[in-house]
Amino acid sequence: MVVVGRWRPRLLAVAAAVVVVVACSSDSPVPEDSQPSPMYEVTCDALCSQSAVDAIGTQLSLADVVRRTGDPVDDGNKWITWCVMSGLWKDERFATRLGEAGPTGGVSLEVYADAESALRRYEVTRDRRQELVPQSPVTRVDGWWDEGWRIQWYDPVDDASTERGGVDAEVILVYGGIRHHNLVILVDTRGTVPGPMRDEGYEVLSDLGDLLIEEARRHVTLSTSA
Repeated sequence: MVVVGRWRPRLLAVAAAVVVVVACSSDSPVPEDSQPSPMYEVTCDALCSQSAVDAIGTQLSLADVVRRTGDPVDDGNKWITWCVMSGLWKDERFATRLGEAGPTGGVSLEVYADAESALRRYEVTRDRRQELVPQSPVTRVDGWWDEGWRIQWYDPVDDASTERGGVDAEVILVYGGIRHHNLVILVDTRGTVPGPMRDEGYEVLSDLGDLLIEEARRHVTLSTSA
């Protein structure tokens, strides 16, 4: 596994607050294993409001930003919700002969009953993505979370499928996920760009993923309450 730097730290300025618990009935030190484990709780399920995705679109120079959201699901062991947003490129460098296009990004916010369940979900998703895209390495991404991963790859656009010849375009994809205690956030982004703009496209999609992680993180709170 390749190790890379922080996942766009300029876009992720979130710090986890931990409550310090002090024993009040005894002068003896409280055993470490009696301290409540930090756990995330959902504070708001209104993921990806229009104003939130409009702000993301402004930062990435996207036009006509739209979004759709899923209904939260709570089965007692996990709470999950998701949203998808998309917009059109304003940057003419990303224009192709295929017409108007732009990136799409999805985020899944998942809060589990315990950290072990979150870890299993994180590892299974990461390993499954690597199996599906064996030609690209999963990279480890450092940040405020306990662990993070990212993978990026591209698929050339087939001229035959577009009924147009000489279409030098690629569909680029960046997927990833992070885990912190019992919190898992998964992101997937994609967009069509000219072949020579692949690296620039990867950068925009990575930024989109960062901003969606930030959007999801705003809807939970870290606590040590029993």
